[in-house]
Amino acid sequence: MGLKADFLEKVKAGYPEFNPETDSVEINFEGGGDSFGSFYNIEVTNYESGKGYKSLEGNWDLDEDYDFLFKLLDAADVQYSWINSGTTGSIKFEDGDLTVETIVTDESWGRIEDEE
Repeated sequence: MGLKADFLEKVKAGYPEFNPETDSVEINFEGGGDSFGSFYNIEVTNYESGKGYKSLEGNWDLDEDYDFLFKLLDAADVQYSWINSGTTGSIKFEDGDLTVETIVTDESWGRIEDEE
């Protein structure tokens, strides 16, 4: 199973109503100084025409999947650093794409391709 499929499986486990066809996910992270800060704030939303965005109820303990989330950063081949000014960014799933965006001193953007 590829990283994208693993990611979707983990989201679905924590958010049973999650539908990858219609819903989106965003995980924010930050780090700086001499150590990594955290993966924090996961937002899983559904967009329904005429009603707008609705947050889905659920939970994914991001600390539990710390190593997996770093695999996503590495697979996307984005720049990140936890020294000096550090990095902020997000892991996003939207419209079938799993992407990672980071800001070190320059913005870096990567896409995770399926390994099927």
